[in-house]
Amino acid sequence: MHAMDEHDHSESTLRRQAEAEEDLRQRMAPSMELLDAIPLANAQRMLHELRVHQIELEMQNEQLRQSLEELDAARARYFNFYDLAPVGYVTVNEAGLIVEANLTSTNLLGVTRETLLGQPFSRFVLKTDTDDFYLHCKQALETGEPHACELRMVRHDGTQFWARLEAVVVQEAAGGLAYNVVMSDISARKQAELALAESEDRFRLFMDNLPAAAFITGEDSAMQYANRYVEKVLGTRAWLGKTPAELFSPEFSARVVASDRRALEAGKLVTEEQVLHRDGQSRLYEVHRFRIARQGKPFLLGAVGLDITERKQAEDQLKKLTATLEDRVDKRTQQLRRISAQLTMTEERERRFLAEDLHDNLHQYLFAIKLRLGLLRPDSPQSSFDQIMEMVAQADHAARTITQQLSPPILHTLGLVPALEWLVGEKQRLFGLTVHFNHDACLKCSRPFTEEVQASLFRSVRELLVNVARHAGVSEARLSCACDNALTRLVVSDNGCGFDAAGTDGVWPVQDSFGLAHIYERIVAIDGTMDIVSSFGNGTTVTLTIPHSVITKESQPS
Repeated sequence: MHAMDEHDHSESTLRRQAEAEEDLRQRMAPSMELLDAIPLANAQRMLHELRVHQIELEMQNEQLRQSLEELDAARARYFNFYDLAPVGYVTVNEAGLIVEANLTSTNLLGVTRETLLGQPFSRFVLKTDTDDFYLHCKQALETGEPHACELRMVRHDGTQFWARLEAVVVQEAAGGLAYNVVMSDISARKQAELALAESEDRFRLFMDNLPAAAFITGEDSAMQYANRYVEKVLGTRAWLGKTPAELFSPEFSARVVASDRRALEAGKLVTEEQVLHRDGQSRLYEVHRFRIARQGKPFLLGAVGLDITERKQAEDQLKKLTATLEDRVDKRTQQLRRISAQLTMTEERERRFLAEDLHDNLHQYLFAIKLRLGLLRPDSPQSSFDQIMEMVAQADHAARTITQQLSPPILHTLGLVPALEWLVGEKQRLFGLTVHFNHDACLKCSRPFTEEVQASLFRSVRELLVNVARHAGVSEARLSCACDNALTRLVVSDNGCGFDAAGTDGVWPVQDSFGLAHIYERIVAIDGTMDIVSSFGNGTTVTLTIPHSVITKESQPS
């Protein structure tokens, strides 16, 4: 708008000058009488001169028109370059007043050009930044070179924005000095810088307060960043740019470089490393390395080291405590087994006492009754006599049977093998089960059995033979006893119906295992083992194994 106003003013001035020139020509034009008095030759020469002068004027007029067009184009370019520039241009005189401003500057400051011209430039500078503005002007004046500064400015409506000012001192036409100032809005950049500074500050605070060592190295393992924890560990900030070879011993440096290479190849790596602190204390660290990829740049390697010295010490103490507890549990288990064996012996003694009591009392009473009944009068009914005698005989037989079942005296007097021979006969008599007993290898063994072991083995074999008689569906079974220098084995087998023992893993439910769980507990209580091989339709084989070391240990007094 400013350039167009100047163009209209120039055209009106030229019009007035042309009208004045026309009036002057009319007053100076010669009269017809004077023209008639001029000779023809002179008149022709004058006409020629006038025509030439006319052509010159026309040519000058064309040149003037072209100059005006060029001037208009220059004014348009100036308008586009100055008024429509993406930055604000203002000219400030020595008094600090704005004497020239483009449209962008008026838009930045929120005022019209008419309002802006003649205003102090400092009016639009935030008061707290005014000193920076005056210092900026002073430096530009002293150096005579362009000078830039960044400060906060205030618009006409009171809103603030960050601006970058670039000023240069120029000479005015009137002889004074002025400042040509280029003004650009950098609020977005400042906000980004502030956000970046806040982010960097948060990162720095986080890393410096991190209770672990954190650092970044290049592909050559040279230090590029480390937090304050690393500074405390190493005792200096002289590690930046240095390689492990410059910071650590050759042996430790070689391990660090090797770990870095492995981490770069694999992408991540966890190691445990002993690190010597500046106070001379060696600490154990768990170091997590991870590769950091950068677009078009070499990889970096990040690492975080956690001090696990106390944790390792606690783990070692826990292992020692666990071993101690396991030892205590083992000792307690041995004690419980001894107690179990003692309970077994106590039970066996009680059975023996019961058997002796039945023998010494019930049997004697029945015998006395039998004698007395034999003294009945002859006139007593024979049938009554016979019935009483039969009942007494049955009671006597039952008492003897109970005595033998509870604790056969032969087990305590002659030992395990004779007791098993008696048991084989009993099963034949009671169940009709023929048991083929092979004990030649056991008779050759001179190692004595303790009462606990004899009682446990005898009861286990008795229950196994009862299982065969009741559940196997056969009339024959096999029993073998073998003894060597290390082990004693008792094997009970049959060719009966069998059962699925493959999925039991040595654990049998009590309700459907035909007493196998009780037998297993009894054998394990004396440190023995029980193995079962069985399947449907293929019979069952049960092997009881007792190590002689247990027999010897159990036989020693506690």
